[in-house]
Amino acid sequence: HEASIRVPFIISTPEHRSGSLSASEVTTPVDLGDLFPTFCGFANVSPPEGLKGVDLSAVATGGRSTELDDRYGAITENLAGFAGPGTEYRSIRSERYKVVTFRDCDDLAFDLIDDPDEQTNLLKEGSSVPSEVERLRSSLQDGFDYDRVLENLNQQRQIYTQAYPATVSPKTANQILLGDGRLVDADMHLEYPNVVSERPSKDFDDWPE
Repeated sequence: HEASIRVPFIISTPEHRSGSLSASEVTTPVDLGDLFPTFCGFANVSPPEGLKGVDLSAVATGGRSTELDDRYGAITENLAGFAGPGTEYRSIRSERYKVVTFRDCDDLAFDLIDDPDEQTNLLKEGSSVPSEVERLRSSLQDGFDYDRVLENLNQQRQIYTQAYPATVSPKTANQILLGDGRLVDADMHLEYPNVVSERPSKDFDDWPE
């Protein structure tokens, strides 16, 4: 959902901080894959060949990027399957639509302008699917095979685990460093929740109908 993947990406250059360059806002979605080429752009070095992502250095300083303008959308993915086997997903978001494809669950698509709460799946059987949604969906699926990618990831994890043995044992994929220096699991409440009620509609008199 938007609340978890739409995060402000703020770039502050020395020119911004000195006041010689005014701040600007870009509404076109970007993703973490754009960081590496953007750093290369600011350093005036060429990014490695085959590197995915868009150099945002020109956009961040008030210019334009035809590569960003021409890109279908920004991609977010989670291949860990936290919610169980088959829930691994990839999503792509344009300025209007979001499409989510799963390894073994029904795909989703939402109109973020007419349906900002993401309640109506545009890919529901019998629905008329906008052409942009079909294009976004194809861009996620073309040349991508979940089984092959996950097999490669597992092989890489085994190599890294042997080369760099862990000295700690986190229970979740994400950790947060607290101000007092402790490193704690960030997603315990989601992956290992303390369930207060299995039936809140019956346990609370003021539960909304």
